Amino acid sequence: MKAVDTHFHIWDLKANYYPWLTDKVQPRVIGDYAAIRKDYLVADYLADIAETGVAKAVHIQAEHDASDPVRETRWLQKVADEPASRGFPHAIVAYADLGAHNAEEVLAAHCESANMRGIRQSLIQHKVDPAAKDPRESPVWANNFRLMRKFNLSFDTQLFHPAPSE
Repeated sequence: MKAVDTHFHIWDLKANYYPWLTDKVQPRVIGDYAAIRKDYLVADYLADIAETGVAKAVHIQAEHDASDPVRETRWLQKVADEPASRGFPHAIVAYADLGAHNAEEVLAAHCESANMRGIRQSLIQHKVDPAAKDPRESPVWANNFRLMRKFNLSFDTQLFHPAPSE
């Protein structure tokens, strides 16, 4: 049976900047992540899935440097274009700050990569940091969210389900 891995990550910490993997360890909802603070390249991923039947995969943004999110997309496209990668990642869901005034330009730059398919923006930070606001409260965010249709992109998010009242 063939399968599609709908959510995987690779990273090259020498070629790209992932603050959460290279800077000081911070508390995260995923717990202790010390074991993954090293390169995980497409060759590593292909070795890990060798016996699984995974034929294609979607790379979900891995919290690359938010000041240059298109860099990760361009790097992933180069990886996918290399013959040894067998096309992995076949699709890319990148990061864009939809609350930013330059979101349309960032989306357009992402879409220069052939495997670009969507945007993922975590909406949990306002739950982690009490001083942070929910980005969806911004009219700029709402207007930029509408750009998903213009660029024919999917939208993925990361949310916390509210805890039941006690």
